[in-house]
Amino acid sequence: MGDSYRLKQLNNLIQQLFSEILQKEGNFPQNYFITVNRVDVSKDLNNAKIFISVYPEITKEIKQYFQKNIFSFQQELNKKLNIHPVPKIQIFYDESEKNAAKIEALLYKAKNQSKKINKKSQD
Repeated sequence: MGDSYRLKQLNNLIQQLFSEILQKEGNFPQNYFITVNRVDVSKDLNNAKIFISVYPEITKEIKQYFQKNIFSFQQELNKKLNIHPVPKIQIFYDESEKNAAKIEALLYKAKNQSKKINKKSQD
């Protein structure tokens, strides 16, 4: 129980620190909003998966930016975290909002088609 509590605290701390690093150090294109959704640190504390979402969408440029700057983000995190070893960060892109929007659009389309079919059958 104690280990899972510590891991949860570390996840939250890295999420907060990485958000701050992105806010201060991130040089993103205008009108982009980057959010750190969650962090999953491995049980051995060697790796941290950082899940981010990008609004309005994840682009090739955004992915290249993170790929190019991952080392500097890691260095900033190393300075802020007072643990050893500091988990190695990996960026994952959360596309759940994009997928939810697609599903919503499909449901809307299906609902409209159903209304049209019901209207034709009544005629």
